[in-house]
Amino acid sequence: MHVVILAEFAAASGGAEKVALESARGLAEAGLAVTYIQAIPGPVDPLLDHAGIRRIDLGLPDIWSLGAARAVAAGIWHAAAAAGSEPEAEPAPQPAGKRRARSKEAV
Repeated sequence: MHVVILAEFAAASGGAEKVALESARGLAEAGLAVTYIQAIPGPVDPLLDHAGIRRIDLGLPDIWSLGAARAVAAGIWHAAAAAGSEPEAEPAPQPAGKRRARSKEAV
C-alpha cells in the first residue's frame, strides 16, 4: 500500500502538521510506502528522515505572504499547481518483501 499525506509544512506549526508528521513516520515504520507532500518550503522535521518516506516540496508561497487580492485568487485557483508542474522526486520506496502487481499489459 502507498499512502500520500498532504500538508502545508514539513515541520509542526500546529496540530494538523504534527498529526501528519507522526502519521507519516508511524506508517513508514509499519512498512508502508509514504509520500509526504508539503505545499510551502521550510524546515523539515527529523520524523520525515526515514527510508520509507519520500518527501515532495511543491514550493508554493505562503498565502499570508501575498497581498489580499493575490491571496484570494491563489486560494481559489493556483495556476502553477493546476498546470501539473511536477517537482523532481525520487521513486517511492517499496516495502520490504512486497512487490507491485503487474498488469496484463506489462507482461
